[in-house]
Amino acid sequence: MRLLNPNDFKNKDVDPTMSAIDMLSVAAEVAARIYDQEQKGLKRSRGGSSFQQKKKSKRKEEKPKTGSKRSKLDMPTLPNPPPDLPEEFRNRIEAMGGRQVVLVIQKALYDTDLKKNNSRLSIPLRQIEGDFLRDDERESLIQQNEMKVSFIEPSHKVNNMILRQWDMRKDSGKTCSQYVLRTFWNEVSQENGLGLKDVVQVWSFRVDNEQKLCLALVVVSRCGGNEGESSSHEARDGEGVGV
Repeated sequence: MRLLNPNDFKNKDVDPTMSAIDMLSVAAEVAARIYDQEQKGLKRSRGGSSFQQKKKSKRKEEKPKTGSKRSKLDMPTLPNPPPDLPEEFRNRIEAMGGRQVVLVIQKALYDTDLKKNNSRLSIPLRQIEGDFLRDDERESLIQQNEMKVSFIEPSHKVNNMILRQWDMRKDSGKTCSQYVLRTFWNEVSQENGLGLKDVVQVWSFRVDNEQKLCLALVVVSRCGGNEGESSSHEARDGEGVGV
């Protein structure tokens, strides 16, 4: 507490003839008042400082996370509009009697698409470009049934793959659904040299009087910039299966 000065006694009736005890009583009253004022000011100051610290702490907590897996990967920007189906694929589909060609999805490959223990290519429903399923097929996948589809690899080799739907429940209680291509996916990614951040497209088409669903995988660009490298490969003799 600071020392008292004459200005502190302006509102007090101080008589020079007052006894020392009375003067001391007045001084004690003034000192108590000043002390209370100083303590209130100190509390306000501390309270403001605490509030600022809490506010800064809250801003720090609300700062967007930058350490997520996808942000670290610095995934490439997808071509917009998506490139059309390459002519060599269109010719291959026509040779198989294919019709109703639809772009299903254009996406960059993530590490989850290439891990051997996952062994699947994900097709998130929210990223699907075109409606490629019929109502009965969609309902069958919702019921967790599998669909066997003929699949043209980037090398033009034809194989059989399994298409099914995965439903994953998030912590929020919502469900995130995606289609996945399985069975020979590890072989497809390895034999066609697929890598992280490669941009690919999945196209659908129909054969056998438009009754049977088929899919084709096209490499739009590679992480190293070798655009269309896989799509220009010729099919290897003696490989592949019939539709």
